[in-house]
Amino acid sequence: MSFSPRYRPRLVLASAALLAAATGCSSSEKITAGGPGPALKVCGTTLWNGAAGAVSYQATPRMAPIMTLTAGEAIYLRVSTGCDHGAVVSISPHAATITRTAKAKDHLAAAVVIKPKEKHFTVIVRRQGQILSVQVALS
Repeated sequence: MSFSPRYRPRLVLASAALLAAATGCSSSEKITAGGPGPALKVCGTTLWNGAAGAVSYQATPRMAPIMTLTAGEAIYLRVSTGCDHGAVVSISPHAATITRTAKAKDHLAAAVVIKPKEKHFTVIVRRQGQILSVQVALS
């Protein structure tokens, strides 16, 4: 089956939406940079740029625990819903380090790169009156 170049982008977007629906992955929770090689950028800051595509997660009130690392042996976590207002991020206990931060316009974190030191910890996200708890349980 052949498609004209004019319709290929729509087909790719539709395929990505179907894949997300089939895997039970909500687009608000897990965001993929799109395959090998693309840079992962948030609010103008490059968080990852390497041969392997990075997977980032969106902090949400009822998100499932993060169980795997991605490119660079790190966790890429989007902690704001846009680039205007960021969040204050902390880790409890001190079982991981935030190695890079993409900042929102209010100079708070829009996304963070987390390098674990241990397998289990909690990322606490405080944004606009909300407190979110993101569990990390690496296998």
